[in-house]
Amino acid sequence: MEIDVCTVQQEGEAIDDARERAIRATNLVPLYLWQFTFTKDYSKPLRLMVYLRWELERVRVLNIDEGLGNVCSICSKKPVFGAQISTLPCGHVFHTHCAVGVLEQDNLCPTCSYPAYDRDYMLHSFV
Repeated sequence: MEIDVCTVQQEGEAIDDARERAIRATNLVPLYLWQFTFTKDYSKPLRLMVYLRWELERVRVLNIDEGLGNVCSICSKKPVFGAQISTLPCGHVFHTHCAVGVLEQDNLCPTCSYPAYDRDYMLHSFV
C-alpha cells in the first residue's frame, strides 16, 4: 500500500516547519494487529499493546506556543502544529510516537525513570 501525504503551510509558518510536520513513518504510532484467538502467545503482550494504542493519553498540538514547552527529550525536536504529544504518569511530555517507541521496550520514563506502567501486569497472560 502506498499513501501520498500532503500538508498545508500555516500562515506565518516557515516552509521547513511545514515539511517537518508532514506525516512520515517515523512520526506514526504503531498500529497493532493480532488474531482474535487468544492463545498464550498472543495474550502475553496484548495488555501492553492496548495500553500503548488506546490508553496512553494523546493530545494534538493546535498551538505551537503550547505543547511540550521545550523539546522532546527523546528525539530532541520541538513540537509542531498537528503533532500528537503524550504525558506519562510522572508528568513528562513527549511526542506520542517517541513515547510509544520507548515504552514498547521499557516501562520507565526516559527522563526520570519513573514507571509509566506496571510491567508485571502488562506482560502477564490473561489466565
